[in-house]
Amino acid sequence: MEVVHLNESDFRKAMLKLRGQGGVGQRVYAEAARIITSLRYGVDELNKLTNHGESRIKHCKKYDLPGAHRLVTVQTDGFIYLLFVGDHQDVDRWLDHHRGLVIIANKESRRLSVTYVTEAVERRPVPQQDFAKATDEDIPYLKRLKGFDISEFVPQGFYARQLLSISEDTTDDAIQEFMEALIEWMSRSGI
Repeated sequence: MEVVHLNESDFRKAMLKLRGQGGVGQRVYAEAARIITSLRYGVDELNKLTNHGESRIKHCKKYDLPGAHRLVTVQTDGFIYLLFVGDHQDVDRWLDHHRGLVIIANKESRRLSVTYVTEAVERRPVPQQDFAKATDEDIPYLKRLKGFDISEFVPQGFYARQLLSISEDTTDDAIQEFMEALIEWMSRSGI
């Protein structure tokens, strides 16, 4: 199997941070580096796998490291993807944030495709329009929905206010500009 860094700079930073901490961090770094080297040479590291499997990401394997740290990988289609290294809490947060991660490698082009598959969730009822509030006024679309709480979907106040202001009078260009800014913010925020 070939070992691949999915996001080499982030993984490298995490590893170097551990090494720079000294003590337990240094031991975590050394053990993670040893496991990665073993995986590169095809050496079986089954004895270092955590006792509990991982259901948030398919083909995910977590390796135990000193001080309750973990090395997170995905192993599929002849590749081992190094994803994350950190303490138990950081790994749990990372796995929750990347739930449904699917990595597909095109062996010919050597390009990776990263997607997220969402689980089926309980469907929420669709908010109903309150026709008693129907007027000739230009009331923004989302304010017409009874019981709709924008903060459930968009926690950042500026973007929530922008969404709440979209109405019939909002131009297509203004909506496009806002959506581009929202997508950029979501990308920077890791959402």
